[in-house]
Amino acid sequence: MIEWASRPSPFSLIPVSMLMPPSVTLDKLPQEILEEILAELEYDKVTLNNLGLTCHALCTGTRSHRFPAITLHDQNFVAFMKLTYLTPWNTIVPSIRRLRLGNRMFSLSHCQSRDWCDSLLSPNLDFTGWAAQFGYLSTLDLRDAAWSRLPSCFTIAICSLRVDHLVVLIKNTLEFETLTNTILPTMRPKTLTMSGPSWANTSLPLPPSNPVGTGPCCIHYMQLDRNTKEFQRHLIDWLRNANTPTSITYLYIEMFKGMEELALAELLPLMSPIHLRLKLPSDKTVLTDFEFPVAGLSDLQTLQISSIYNDLTLAHAHVQQFFEVDEHVSPDILVVSRLLKQFSVLQNHLRHIQLDSICPHTNLIFGDIPEIFSTSYPLLNSLSLTVKRGRRTDRDSLAAWLTNGPFAMLQSRGVKLKIKAAAPDPMLSLP
Repeated sequence: MIEWASRPSPFSLIPVSMLMPPSVTLDKLPQEILEEILAELEYDKVTLNNLGLTCHALCTGTRSHRFPAITLHDQNFVAFMKLTYLTPWNTIVPSIRRLRLGNRMFSLSHCQSRDWCDSLLSPNLDFTGWAAQFGYLSTLDLRDAAWSRLPSCFTIAICSLRVDHLVVLIKNTLEFETLTNTILPTMRPKTLTMSGPSWANTSLPLPPSNPVGTGPCCIHYMQLDRNTKEFQRHLIDWLRNANTPTSITYLYIEMFKGMEELALAELLPLMSPIHLRLKLPSDKTVLTDFEFPVAGLSDLQTLQISSIYNDLTLAHAHVQQFFEVDEHVSPDILVVSRLLKQFSVLQNHLRHIQLDSICPHTNLIFGDIPEIFSTSYPLLNSLSLTVKRGRRTDRDSLAAWLTNGPFAMLQSRGVKLKIKAAAPDPMLSLP
């Protein structure tokens, strides 16, 4: 009789390799799963760099996540061109999705090889083959590149790029005529952003993945300020002479003294934006007699009003001779109240409003704004309030104030209310 202890295991005759679970090698891992893993690591550059050094498959797979956005400037331009221009059809350039051209890219002050830099300045150099490598480029940002100072051979290559979204800064680095007569007809982007300086506009609304527009180029974002006065006539003529109507999604206006010079009554009907943001000036007295031409905003759905200056003591000294000022109410409240009354004629299609830092976080007094919303905006769907971070601006304190504050009547009517402490220059927060 065989003892149980001495009996052979039923698995003893099976090879060990059959008992172990099969190992999943990289070549057997589905490509979409690998892409999801690498996408999760896009902001972990150290891990991505280490993965790229392990094998050829991961080296190729990680490059689209290691180099999704490149900024070229005088410190790295020569090194980048040596790596990409002298090595045609490399695997780095096709991985770039967003390209931003900085300033002084062709400067000789930071070049290690003067011969190479002199060749870059040669008017006979052909960059079109280098530009053709950007096969998957989606966004080109020209805000920091002085177009007139770039060699013609380089600008020709840049115009040959095919991008979905183009970002420019008019007047400071690019003339409006150059944009409309040279860049747009040759590059043919799907969407266009005419922004302010990159240091002032650190974040812009994300361009649509599938731009919808009736014209050849949909203007996704446009900024109007005091600098716009210098090319406003060209802008009006361009919009008016477009073969098909041009649609504008986001319009941002930095209000200033002399707003009448912007000819908004003539501009707005040609733009018909969907989202409008107004940034109040530091001196509120410049808006004392200003009437906003709301008649040209037939498609407006959201309105955002932002303030950058709401110190009660200093602000009252500026406006007390123009307004009847309550010492407990921010002068911004008076200006915003006046604007909201003007925009109330759009109540049938104006559904979302956001007010940014129009009163200090230590004094959440909104004057007659709650009453204006109750009586003049019966179809309002949502209201967002942002305040600067400070004492008692945590989520629980702000939520408690919102529940028991002056806007509670709107919540009982079904309006979605939201308040949060945000950065000094918050983006539009849609519901």
